[in-house]
Amino acid sequence: MKRILLLIILLIFSSAYAYSFEGETNLTSFGISAGSFMPQEINYGDIYEDKRDTTFALSYDKEIAGNLALGGSLMYFGVNGTGVNSALDESAADTKLIIAKGELSAIYRFIQYDEQLFVPQFKAGLSCTYFNEKITDGGRTENAYLGYHGGFALLMLLDRLDPENAKDLEMDFGVKDTYLFVGVDYSNTDDFKENKLNLSGVEYNAGLMFRY
Repeated sequence: MKRILLLIILLIFSSAYAYSFEGETNLTSFGISAGSFMPQEINYGDIYEDKRDTTFALSYDKEIAGNLALGGSLMYFGVNGTGVNSALDESAADTKLIIAKGELSAIYRFIQYDEQLFVPQFKAGLSCTYFNEKITDGGRTENAYLGYHGGFALLMLLDRLDPENAKDLEMDFGVKDTYLFVGVDYSNTDDFKENKLNLSGVEYNAGLMFRY
């Protein structure tokens, strides 16, 4: 049943994205951001000392109907920690965790008029999280889990602060709008509550978005 549900959602996304190319050319957006993320895995704090490590992400989307867009993003982060034994006592082994997450999202931006200074944005969709955990004694664990995500961001239009340079940017590179944003995302990558490593969590991020 879960596979059928995921397939239906993917078909809806792909059909809507293909349809967007049949009509008028809609605006596209490219974003780059950094943030902070810590998985909800129960033993994460014992190994990595509850550290929130820096994430890096790239995103791309295309508007398909009004303020609605479809797009994807890639996020990466790595962290070093100290291994624990079955009694959760510190061991001599060091460990390194790498997480890479891809997302397919439906995005809605509340743009009501040109030169709107603040733009709220919501997104939701499917995600796939890959993890690779290495231990100095030679052990390694890796896997990829499906899941879902949702998020909110507040965008601020930088063009309002420097209109002249904004015009030059549009003439030279085709960038219509430049935004500074802050956001918070929640991802559930526990594969619908099956008994696996829980890489769900909340990410706080900030970055730049270019709309062209």
